[in-house]
Amino acid sequence: MKGSDILPPAQPTVVQMLAAAAQAAPEREALVFGERRLDYAGYLAGVAAFAKELQSQQEELQKTNLE
Repeated sequence: MKGSDILPPAQPTVVQMLAAAAQAAPEREALVFGERRLDYAGYLAGVAAFAKELQSQQEELQKTNLE
């Protein structure tokens, strides 16, 4: 058996890999820290919210620089 037979298909980015995992198994545990657990759906939602916040801050910064 080759390594390519064991590994899942490669994704172009880590975010796309996370999205694929969340679509395939949204309720599967993605992160565990002590007693705290986060499934793939929650992980993806958190990453998306963080990205949206960063984008919003970038837009505000660009507006400020244009004034």
